[in-house]
Amino acid sequence: KVYLQGLSLSPATINQRLSAIRKLAKEASDNGLMDFQLAQGIRNIEGVTSAGVRLGNWLTLEQAQGLLNCHDLNTLKGLRDRAIIAVMLGGGLRRSEVASLQIENIKQREGRWVIVDLIGKGNRVRSVPIPSWSKQAIDEWTNKAGITGGNLFRSVNKGDNLSGDSMTSQAIQDVVKASSKACGLDISAHDLRRTFAKLS
Repeated sequence: KVYLQGLSLSPATINQRLSAIRKLAKEASDNGLMDFQLAQGIRNIEGVTSAGVRLGNWLTLEQAQGLLNCHDLNTLKGLRDRAIIAVMLGGGLRRSEVASLQIENIKQREGRWVIVDLIGKGNRVRSVPIPSWSKQAIDEWTNKAGITGGNLFRSVNKGDNLSGDSMTSQAIQDVVKASSKACGLDISAHDLRRTFAKLS
């Protein structure tokens, strides 16, 4: 990290800001507001090298299967938690995307199940294919809970009954943490996204 006027900025942030300055210098030069040589000097400023390795956890195939199979499927909560893990492992969704996932977004396209029109980070819309085992886990959860529309995942109280019509992003993180702990693992929701990328 580089310290600038009391701010701790990562190389990626610095490079992003330098890119904006370079573009501004080019526009200023093109419009006659800045000398060409000065603008060229600004545009030639090199970015900051990013050093180091991003840390995170990745599950093996066996660990991922174990995580899927460690829930009590005789309870509503167990079915819900397994479906959440299945969607994250099978589709690589972020926890905020899982929390806002609507049952109407899951459709069949060309013989495979797809989460269509998923609004993700930066309001980008994409479609995400999911494997049949993820869809099966979803179906078992929704059938037991009697969910036919709206938010796919909902809160379940200690009496194992639905207690709301939605879940927060933090609640999804808590499900992942509790499920992984039950399997002897220590992972976060984003680790499941990393695992999806690795196993794909």
